[in-house]
Amino acid sequence: MQTIRKILLVFTCGLALLQLQAAHAVFIYHPAPLADPVAVGHDEMVFLFDVGWELRVERRHWASGKVTTHPLPLPPRDGKGLLPRHVLAVNGSGIWVVSHKVTHVRSDGKLAQVDFPIPATSRGLSTYEEGSQDIAIGLADGDLLLLRKVRGETRGAAFRIRRQGLDRLAIQRVDGTPQFNHGAAATRLRDGRVLLLAGYGTTDQAWLFDPSSDRWVQTGSLRLGRMHGALAATPDGGAFVAGNGWPVQRDKVGAREQASHGAEIWNPTNGNWSPLPPLPLSLRVSTFLSERPSATALPDGSLLVAGGMHPHVQLLRARNGTYAPDWQAVASLSESRMGGVVQALSNQEVLVSSGMQPNRCCRYEFGTERVAWQGDGERRASSVGLTRREAAVAQRADRVFVAGGWESFHFFTGTIQASAVAELVDLPAGTVRALPPLPHPMFTGKAQWLDDDHVVVKAIANGAVYDQPFQGLDGRSLEFDSRGFLAVLDLKRNTWTTLNDNRLARAELAGVLRGEAVLLNPDGAGWLVEPISGQVRNLPPAIFARRGGTFRVLPDDRVVVAGGAAQSESIQAVDADCQGAACKERSYGTGPLTPAHRFEVLREGHWAASAPSRAGSTSAIVRNDGRVMTLGWYEPAAKSAASEVGRWLIEQSTVSGGQWRTIPLPEGVSPAEGAPGTSCGHSADEAMCRLVFVEHPALAPSSIFLLRTGTGGFLEDVWRWVDDASAWSPAPRTSRTRSAIPFAENRVPMQILGGKTLYGADILSAGARYWLE
Repeated sequence: MQTIRKILLVFTCGLALLQLQAAHAVFIYHPAPLADPVAVGHDEMVFLFDVGWELRVERRHWASGKVTTHPLPLPPRDGKGLLPRHVLAVNGSGIWVVSHKVTHVRSDGKLAQVDFPIPATSRGLSTYEEGSQDIAIGLADGDLLLLRKVRGETRGAAFRIRRQGLDRLAIQRVDGTPQFNHGAAATRLRDGRVLLLAGYGTTDQAWLFDPSSDRWVQTGSLRLGRMHGALAATPDGGAFVAGNGWPVQRDKVGAREQASHGAEIWNPTNGNWSPLPPLPLSLRVSTFLSERPSATALPDGSLLVAGGMHPHVQLLRARNGTYAPDWQAVASLSESRMGGVVQALSNQEVLVSSGMQPNRCCRYEFGTERVAWQGDGERRASSVGLTRREAAVAQRADRVFVAGGWESFHFFTGTIQASAVAELVDLPAGTVRALPPLPHPMFTGKAQWLDDDHVVVKAIANGAVYDQPFQGLDGRSLEFDSRGFLAVLDLKRNTWTTLNDNRLARAELAGVLRGEAVLLNPDGAGWLVEPISGQVRNLPPAIFARRGGTFRVLPDDRVVVAGGAAQSESIQAVDADCQGAACKERSYGTGPLTPAHRFEVLREGHWAASAPSRAGSTSAIVRNDGRVMTLGWYEPAAKSAASEVGRWLIEQSTVSGGQWRTIPLPEGVSPAEGAPGTSCGHSADEAMCRLVFVEHPALAPSSIFLLRTGTGGFLEDVWRWVDDASAWSPAPRTSRTRSAIPFAENRVPMQILGGKTLYGADILSAGARYWLE
């Protein structure tokens, strides 16, 4: 058995710091199937392969390893030499194979075929009317129910196909079939009826087909219409659906979020749909030839989904006739299988087969992956959240909280998916506790510990409520249809409290001041929020508007804002809203946003600005005593001496901010423009270096690091600032895992383990790169 996602960090001198064991997985090789395979109960799966000179149906029994094969005639290929996609179905009478023909394969291998009649018309097939949109359901009486788009018609039709004698098939069109369209989904229920979700253009309709009467009746409406939802029957006779495509109700509040992260369950007793807990990870598939993720129910009634664009398997555990309050990511595949078919083998083991390969065009996955896990997923051996970009990360002693963040995928176009995963990493134990997911998916945000039992998270307003095409550089580029919520997690009660306030949507979390969260807006507005009660109080507005940068609340209650892009000049004026006789002048920022030269300090209700630094900040950190260190690009004024050229500078202010001094760059790093590996970039817009300040009880107060990336944005060099020597000390590259990770500050938490310093993006992930000092 092959073990994946396994990391063993063993240091010399007998110091074993972490030993991590992820879910066990076995890869079962076979060619890419010509149709999505079909799971048969919990024991078998049926495949269709193109072996060059014929089609081959294979029925594989997983426990025994027995494989039964049946050859089929090879249909005509198209002008590119490709075969059409097929659809499979299985029932007690045998295996059904559907394309331009319908083929029935009995258990003894005897075949029966019939051409599928297609009405003549001058209008050709659209992409929504091709055979790849067929849905085939093997009925309990041995017949086949085929749901197909028909040429020349705007909606789909249903056909019942039965075997007559040994070698004949009869096709009967089912009258009264309800309208269904692109993105429809169907499944056979435990009592033999078929549940149909009608797909695009049909809002929230759901229908039942009774094979005993060939009649369709409408059942309860879904809470949200969706396309290509992951639909599966449940052992109690019901069914559930989760995830995937855009709903019709585009104006419905939260519709996009519900489409990607929502799930609901159908009750066979009353025909009603009820909401299930939202998925922590998006279950959206949007790729060529692969549009539907997969769902199944475990033998004990637990619900499971997989086959999304990410590789994780999500489980909602059945408990005493109902379900757990939250889904958990219980296992991970070696790589994504977009649209892969999932089959439950037991309550703690699944297979995922077929699907499209991630980040590769038009290629089906080979083989089937078998994944098992231990327990119910509340304790993980590796982190899901720390692999996300711009996740909110906060450390308190040996516990690291992580939530949200995004992941990018590329098929034909770039797409990102937001996460609602929340975790608590126990560094000494090397384990990850799964926490209740965030109240909403979050692309990017910040987190702070309020005390030992409470964490506050502030999302930054952007398109975090749904997945969408992505062309920008980070989550902050998505500034529409946003939700910038604030939430507090009570670790003892395992519950979230949420505050949704439009005034705070674009604000970032600066820190915690005497138990209240400090929020600052890019335009300079600020608030104090009492996290438990949700009470909001205004702060005096900052002098300068600022985008990005570093916010910090110091131990002496000063609030410092530095770096990023800010206004460069200020004027003295009286607030126009002041109506009193003794209105005081105050400073107001002016001018466009450019790399910041000044930082600001809020103390006792008043903001004060520092003296300007020489270089405009591309990165800044705030030290414990209030000194600010910046890395920036200095561009001499036009009237400067001709010999003076632009260069990179690291500067540090005094505590008061009245003066700055230049400190040296690391040895071997050129201050001028240069190629990767020789300097910090080519200009302020192409900076490859970043300053990072790390707080940890085991670190000295001056825990300042300079990180530099190389080609492709991967972390290459780490230096630590040594105050006593007033110099940078390189972190030796004594240990690495198998691959690099994209450069992002909050994905590089520096931890202290057994007296050693570990630099890396995710110490619990096989994808991390790290250095040990």
